[in-house]
Amino acid sequence: MTYDEKPVRGKGLRGLQIAAGLATLLLAGIIAVLSPTSVQLQEGWITPVLAYELARTEADLAFMAGPEHQGLRNAFAAMQRIDMVFPFAYSALLVTAALGTRTRMGLVAAGLGFVTPLLDLYENRVMAEVSTTLDQGLSITLLLPTLFVATWAKWGAIAVGLVLISMAWTRRGDRLLAAPGLLAGAATGAAFASGVPLVAEAMGASVVLAFVMLFVDGLRRTS
Repeated sequence: MTYDEKPVRGKGLRGLQIAAGLATLLLAGIIAVLSPTSVQLQEGWITPVLAYELARTEADLAFMAGPEHQGLRNAFAAMQRIDMVFPFAYSALLVTAALGTRTRMGLVAAGLGFVTPLLDLYENRVMAEVSTTLDQGLSITLLLPTLFVATWAKWGAIAVGLVLISMAWTRRGDRLLAAPGLLAGAATGAAFASGVPLVAEAMGASVVLAFVMLFVDGLRRTS
């Protein structure tokens, strides 16, 4: 069989994919629990961390500015400590699932998977700078373009990786498994282009669902 056709059957790779999937879902759950609640977000936003990451103006972050929101900023800081580990979990999941497709598209997706932790950690660093600047009562205007680039580089790399894996799955006939990843790619592009909060929320939800499918793929390949 050719490289493009032969699926990977190595038990080591499958085991890593399952372990990475479990770690990704567990850490995602912990981050969700630590995520601040009862936050007065602008219309359309549901998830505070997405509203934070995707802020384009100072007004977008008014919900966490000022001394009265110090506790909220502290809660984000606690959540980000977990998020220093999370990128390595979902990166391992992306890489192992991508290599498991045994396709050239999968190799590109694996390369993106290796890059995503660096992009995510850089985004966390920028977000920490934003929080520190808010703590000091200073303007964050100059930081917002950097946050924009850091955030969308991360989301873009994840989305393209998921789309490539899903395209490989579609070629082998696993269209249902591939659907969330393709949706994540479309939602990410739409969120970037539109800046509409509900579209960004759909992006976040579809990426999480796509990660679940990567985990399911690992379980299926053990049978």
